[in-house]
Amino acid sequence: MLRIFEILKKKDNFFDNKKKETIIISNRGKRQSSKNALILANIFNYKDNNLFKLIFDSSDVKQLKEKNFFFKNGVNKFIDFNVKKFFLFYKKELFLSIYPTFYYSIGIYKKGFYWFINNCKIKNTYIGDLVFDTYCNKNYNFTNPKVDLEFLKILFFAVFKTICISKMIHKESIKTVIINTNSYCYVDGLLCRVGISNKLRVYEFLNFNFIKRYNLFNTNYGYFSLKKKKKKVKRVLISNKKLKNFINQRFNMGIKTNYTFSRDLRITNNLRSAKYYNRNDILKKFSTNEKNSKKFIVVLSAHAFSDAPHCLGKKFLFNDYFDQFKQTLDVIKNYKNNICWLIRANPTTYNIGEKKIIKDMVININSKNIRLAPSNITSKNLVEICDAVVTGRGTMALEFACFGKPALIAGPATYSGFGIVRESKNRRTYFKNLLNIKNQKNLSISKVTLARKILYYLETQVPHHFNGNPDLKKGFKELNKISQLFTNLSLKPSMYNKNVLNKFFAKKKSSILTQAKKII
Repeated sequence: MLRIFEILKKKDNFFDNKKKETIIISNRGKRQSSKNALILANIFNYKDNNLFKLIFDSSDVKQLKEKNFFFKNGVNKFIDFNVKKFFLFYKKELFLSIYPTFYYSIGIYKKGFYWFINNCKIKNTYIGDLVFDTYCNKNYNFTNPKVDLEFLKILFFAVFKTICISKMIHKESIKTVIINTNSYCYVDGLLCRVGISNKLRVYEFLNFNFIKRYNLFNTNYGYFSLKKKKKKVKRVLISNKKLKNFINQRFNMGIKTNYTFSRDLRITNNLRSAKYYNRNDILKKFSTNEKNSKKFIVVLSAHAFSDAPHCLGKKFLFNDYFDQFKQTLDVIKNYKNNICWLIRANPTTYNIGEKKIIKDMVININSKNIRLAPSNITSKNLVEICDAVVTGRGTMALEFACFGKPALIAGPATYSGFGIVRESKNRRTYFKNLLNIKNQKNLSISKVTLARKILYYLETQVPHHFNGNPDLKKGFKELNKISQLFTNLSLKPSMYNKNVLNKFFAKKKSSILTQAKKII
């Protein structure tokens, strides 16, 4: 939190601007997101009486309900983004949306979806990955993406909304945007991209835990990318003994983690119903005449296919995670070698159907060298008994690197650029590395230490987090009080006051606001 305010002070001069500005807040229709947005807006507004405007969609019942919540907490300017109403007032923009829709649809037929994802832009704003992710999030479209009626509808409305948002930003002289998610081609995601292309300040406040500041770099490479923080990571002072202890505690959920969600760690390590497997247990799944000890086991770890594959960065070697998984399977099934390929579906996915898709694909391949991983095996167990891992850009590659084992990824990851995993410049190189994975050497001791430092840095020292930072405990408690205040008001509507949050901030002369005031 302190770091984000330092950035605001040094680079943005947000609070030194005497001129009143308009702060646009998006409405996702979720109460927790609404609380986060209001708190962040009021923190920005503690010195200047800036104008708040809320974007909402009156056709969405949840957003309409949240509009009242914003109104009762000091926001009294609204922009209705109901597309049906926009058709009446933005006829020119409606007409201007036709040509780009037609142009990019034809372009997909000629050049493919990969070209569309990386090149589709409206008003100098890249939206191709947002459109594709939205399309793939519906009806298992990721299994066979095509330019059908559903895709055309999503693309057209995305183009139309982008043009309208661009016009609104210039008309309202907006300098700051507060969003609730950067994914998909709904208002939040498009507002984020338009804001970035127009060099606005774009922020997101997540679960009273940390603030995100979006820009072109983290849109391409992911918000948590350490590409520009190599020196910081390498300067982390911690003994090898403590690093080893940290790794074990993390697998056993003995510590709080800032980077990996506790839910994900709990599921992937399945501490209650997990079963331990040794190498021979796994190798029995494969039909082989060779001695088991000589077999090389590689885990092909799948991502959640339908859940915003470009959220961790637009740059990727394939259309999406399913495309990478399918093409990887197609290559290894035809490659005759003594590698045992263990296929692991993403255990944290909310879409149960994805696991069935993977199971059916493996069954249809019917290869003696390709088998499904047991559903009750833990990530730690896999790292211990397997020799290498292939994944899109998942944390499992970093976990394997922490034990010195080879890992191959298919695009920029949070831990890219440190030489701890095998990276590829293009698909051709990726498949070459894939077929050569058995010949990759284990990491040196220094690289293993570096990998562990990276994971330690991500889980304990990622900037803008409250968790684990003793200097910010007061501020974290303050935010919890604010959250409780909202809860009480929700239970007792009669207590509502338009300026209740502002009054609450005005009374407080310590903790988070005092810290912010000193630093900003």
